Amino acid sequence: MIIKGGSRAAPGQLAYHLQRVDTNERVRIIELQSAAATLRDAFRDCQTLSEGTRGELGLYHANIDPHSQYPMTPKQWKRAVDVLEKELGFEGQPRAVVMHDKEGRQHIHVVWARTDIETMTLRSDSQNYLAHELASAQLEREFGHEHVPGKHAKRDREKQPEFPRAEANHAEWQQAERTGIDAAERKRQITALRAASDDAQAFKNALEDAGYILAKGDKRGLVLVDAEGEVFSLSRYVTDLKPKDLKAFMEPIPVSALPSADEAKALHERKQAVGKAEGLPEGDKRGVETSKFLPPQPAEAETPVPALLEGPRPAFGPGTPVNVLKQWSDGAQAFKSALEEAGYTLARGKPGYIVIDEHGEIAALSKLLKQSRIRVDAFMSPIPIDSLPTVEEVFQARKRGVLPGETSRKIETVPEPPKDTYTQALELATQKRFQEEQEKLAQLHQHQLRLKEVELDRAIAARLDEMKAKHEQEIQTFRDTRSKERTGLKGFLDAMLSRLNPTLAAEKAQARAKEQQDFFRRLGKERADLQTLQQQNKQLEIDAVIERQAREMRELKTKTEQDLARHIREHQQAEIIRQQTKEQRERDRGLDPPRVR
Repeated sequence: MIIKGGSRAAPGQLAYHLQRVDTNERVRIIELQSAAATLRDAFRDCQTLSEGTRGELGLYHANIDPHSQYPMTPKQWKRAVDVLEKELGFEGQPRAVVMHDKEGRQHIHVVWARTDIETMTLRSDSQNYLAHELASAQLEREFGHEHVPGKHAKRDREKQPEFPRAEANHAEWQQAERTGIDAAERKRQITALRAASDDAQAFKNALEDAGYILAKGDKRGLVLVDAEGEVFSLSRYVTDLKPKDLKAFMEPIPVSALPSADEAKALHERKQAVGKAEGLPEGDKRGVETSKFLPPQPAEAETPVPALLEGPRPAFGPGTPVNVLKQWSDGAQAFKSALEEAGYTLARGKPGYIVIDEHGEIAALSKLLKQSRIRVDAFMSPIPIDSLPTVEEVFQARKRGVLPGETSRKIETVPEPPKDTYTQALELATQKRFQEEQEKLAQLHQHQLRLKEVELDRAIAARLDEMKAKHEQEIQTFRDTRSKERTGLKGFLDAMLSRLNPTLAAEKAQARAKEQQDFFRRLGKERADLQTLQQQNKQLEIDAVIERQAREMRELKTKTEQDLARHIREHQQAEIIRQQTKEQRERDRGLDPPRVR
């Protein structure tokens, strides 16, 4: 079990982070010891109290993350929070507990108010790393979890005199979350560029071709700035040289001539602006030939997905799957009404349109519908997102017992002609059976989509691994060829010629640098284009599955309607036969048949 945490301020940013549904599959507020209705208001109150002390960090945020092989019960989660609270010395302080489900695992975030109301001082956060490991060790013993070593209380210094350095710190993990590139993958990329460079200037050029700008940092020496404005420490991402050796390698480049991190971000913004003005994709300004893996394809316009089912829809009860509601809706307004009828509330969040169920669980609409955000935004465009309430407004309104924007309306219905008891019972039974089969089919479709996505993701990963192995072999061959050119008789003759003719030597060096840049540029473009092509193929297969599932749903509806019509027709025929039989019996008795009105 791993526990991390620290004191902090910025209550609004923390509340937003804990309620993000674009990076988590499920978000639940387990506990909120506050008179405020929302996390944002509760955290702001705690931070406001700290202004009466000499401190600035009025919150303590901790993360409890057990291994996925150990499922935790609600009682165990509460025990974990209580043990950590005691070790940190936060007993009696208001707290909030939020659970996240992500990639099949659960973890919780705990936030305490540090301000002690009685003394108007901040509870101490010293030795907090030691407290984290003491709590983790106690919980591992109580729950029977495997021991996870740590640097402080959980470390055997006789067996571990030097504790191994983590592959990625928390800041690098957060950068990987924002950029979508794993820290280890980025380190391999930058290290490979450095290893293939003859000198510092060639390394700088290779970094620029890969989309980075070498800049000077405030305290970390040399840094890299990517196109998204993220800043990376160069020494952390070059793993084949120690910081001392890397500093010597980069010494030929004067630090004073490099831009600052902010200036590098501005350079990236200007490049992107130029690329958009010229109407060309970003990164396609160097005239490199098109990769063989990605043929030219016309841009496809996103179009709203039409409703899958037609005709009078059934009544939706609480818990009806959102995708079923979408299939029965012929537009955004009808979909919103169906959501409200099923107990959901449509709201706005950072990832666009979100849905909040009757239990307060939040999810992005695009995830529930398993469609891209662009397609969902196009379908929901008749409902401006600014007209929807925020998550905080929804919870505040529910606390008052009303829904935001709810209006009472009277629906006038046209009375249908009376039906006999048997027909009414038949229609109700058929409708109930249809809803049950529809829900089962929707659940089956969701399961099929998940399996298909996992299958396609594994195929994509395997294809990318094959390309990676191929590229590594090409890089090794390229480096071996360059090494042979610098050794032996040919290398000696080239060195002598370079001394005799410096101009020719400079031209050769420039040609080698260009050859190297083109080589790595080609490899990077091939990988990027292969990823794009694989994702396009994946989307095509997913769309085919969705279309097949929609056809199955329509067939189920058609079959149900045909069965109902057949049963009603058979019932009417039976009534006619019964009436004829009754009339025949009356004739046999010598009586006049009754008149039929």
